[in-house]
Amino acid sequence: MNHSSGTNPSPPVASSGGTSVPPNWRTALADLAASRLALINLEIQQAVTSGLKRGVILAAAAILLVIAWLVLLAGGIGAISVSSGWAWYWVALSAGGVHLLIAIALLLVAKNPAPPSFKITRAEFKKDREWLANFQSPNKSND
Repeated sequence: MNHSSGTNPSPPVASSGGTSVPPNWRTALADLAASRLALINLEIQQAVTSGLKRGVILAAAAILLVIAWLVLLAGGIGAISVSSGWAWYWVALSAGGVHLLIAIALLLVAKNPAPPSFKITRAEFKKDREWLANFQSPNKSND
């Protein structure tokens, strides 16, 4: 069935038996299922891309935390062994502090919630439910 994207197929046509039957309902149902599967596939790809971005940010934060730990450890060892003046260890401690601040900032960025996935698909499924609700059960005019 040919209908524009984002719209539902035409309403059912009354048959001679008094029941509401869509024209070519099998084709309409197959087209509806195919369009929904294509939409789900597209949104899965978008969700994967969003997840990869978060993964890269978390990996960068983890690497910076390891570097910060190593630099702070080296600076702490230097500070204990040499306790006079401004030596190299203060620079090492400062570098470790900078790495730590960057790692914390990246973790805060990664902590922000991602936008909801499958927003379009859920909207289309809602339209589908409304469209299917418009199908009326067989009319019983002889009650």
